Amino acid sequence: MNEKKHQRAGGKKAGKMAVGRWPEMEKLLYTAYQKPREERKTLRRGWLRKVAIKSFIAAYPEKDVSCFVFSNEWFAGFLAQHHISIRLTTNKSQKIPSDNISICVK
Repeated sequence: MNEKKHQRAGGKKAGKMAVGRWPEMEKLLYTAYQKPREERKTLRRGWLRKVAIKSFIAAYPEKDVSCFVFSNEWFAGFLAQHHISIRLTTNKSQKIPSDNISICVK
């Protein structure tokens, strides 16, 4: 009998957790990311880049910072690995100033 084994979408690597090139730095970066997010603060790419460089220096003091490249691919992989999505606010709800309420009511 010729039976084929069915693979999940994604082939052999499906379901495996990727390990980054700089695991200690990524661990420090994710830990630093969690505190402001618990406080519901919005974090952007620039903040993550700055903290990633500081985390790299802390995790690998013997290495030159130029070894770490904050590329689009690395950044996308880090976000995907840690289930982070960077979102922009589109329409921020605003409170109507009390002096303008009378204009709106008429």
